[in-house]
Amino acid sequence: MAGAEAGQAQATRSKALATSVIVPLCSFQPFVGKAGHDELPRLSCKEDWDLDPKHFTDLPEPHDLFDVPLVDR
Repeated sequence: MAGAEAGQAQATRSKALATSVIVPLCSFQPFVGKAGHDELPRLSCKEDWDLDPKHFTDLPEPHDLFDVPLVDR
């Protein structure tokens, strides 16, 4: 039996720890003064997003809004 086991590769295990950090990629300027209920601020990311609360068809994806790098603990 020892000969059969010698030809087989042994399983190798490793363990790593990392922490993910959520980094916002966008910013916005709050409205100064009165803003209507149907107004949203412009999101400034790699591209600008003018959000229309009546037409939520062209929304940014999560990867447009955030970066999630791993950092050492």
